[in-house]
Amino acid sequence: MRYVEATAPTVIDETLSRACIQLLQPKELSQTGVESESYRHQAANKQATLPFVEVECLMFSFKNVLKINNLVGFDRLVKLYLDNNVIVRIENLDHLANLEWLDLSFNNIEQISGLSNLSRLENLSLFNNKIKSLDGLDALVDSLQVLSLGNNQIKDLERTRTLRKFPKLHAVTFAGNPMAAKDDYRAFVLAHLRHLQFLDYRLVDESEVAQAESDGALQEKLQEIRVTEQQQEESDEIERKVSDRSSLLRHANMGALNGFWGRMDTATAEFTGKVNVVEQLAELHGRQRSKFEQRLHEFVEANLAAIANKEKEAREFGEA
Repeated sequence: MRYVEATAPTVIDETLSRACIQLLQPKELSQTGVESESYRHQAANKQATLPFVEVECLMFSFKNVLKINNLVGFDRLVKLYLDNNVIVRIENLDHLANLEWLDLSFNNIEQISGLSNLSRLENLSLFNNKIKSLDGLDALVDSLQVLSLGNNQIKDLERTRTLRKFPKLHAVTFAGNPMAAKDDYRAFVLAHLRHLQFLDYRLVDESEVAQAESDGALQEKLQEIRVTEQQQEESDEIERKVSDRSSLLRHANMGALNGFWGRMDTATAEFTGKVNVVEQLAELHGRQRSKFEQRLHEFVEANLAAIANKEKEAREFGEA
């Protein structure tokens, strides 16, 4: 019997990192595709001397890397290629806050994790891994544009609906997952993720989306989802206004008035006993609430103006 010697996993260290530095091409070069001898020489010198803190792209493809580690210091990194390795866990990326592109395709990853601090990530490839769930993407809701999850082990087609809340997501790949073998797979995804422009590398046609949405089996569920989303949006808007108002009152040194009417609406007997003007306040609540709100608004604005003037005077004094 013939034995093949196993290759030890590669550890990411300073030497490997230096060898894997890639220089992002200047705009004019990316347009022409022509590299001069002079440019190649300059690029080689820069690659050998560039401080790690200034590196924008690292390519660890096909390096037999098992563990993501030792990337501290690459704070400006924009693109990171870790494809075609033996990585089992997404980890140690929290400090790469500027990362926009992450390629982890062709590894042994079973779970999406370790992305909570990557709020600028736009392109994520996890193609050909062992992932079973779409959980772990929430931190990317405001930034993710392209998601490749083809050739994994995702079975639950319903979970693709969680991507509805990703407003910038326009291209996804699920082909090669068990759920993609279902008869209604493409119609289901297009009906629920209406913002998609590409699904499984195919351009999405508006007529295809309309046809998917008209499917009788999906219409009722879609309507329920839209109603729920509308209610959530209204609730979020109310919460935002309350938060803005609270911040405004605190900045005007009037934080004690925050939630005043809510407390009046739910006043308890104990509260009534402590506030000797509660009857007058209750009458004001019933008849002149709008006038009170207007006066309060004017008072807050006056306080904010006074605070702004004091801050301006302080700055001018400091600059004098």
